[in-house]
Parts: sequence; C-alpha cells; structure tokens
Amino acid sequence: MGNIEIQIMPTASAILGFVMSTWFSLKPTKVSFKMTA
Repeated sequence: MGNIEIQIMPTASAILGFVMSTWFSLKPTKVSFKMTA
C-alpha cells in the first residue's frame, strides 16, 4: 500500500503541473494572476 501511495503522489503532482502550465498558456496573463491571487 505504501509503495502505491509513493507512486501516485509524483504522478498526481506531474499531472497537476501539466494542467496548470496548459491552463496558464491558454488563459491571458491577467486572468492567470487573478486566479492565483
């Protein structure tokens, strides 16, 4: 079980990073700053 969690965490963070980078590239910078702030 512990091994599965260790494998899932990096994958989830990698997917989250990919989604965020795609989101910022699609949205205008002003909207991105408003969403993060």
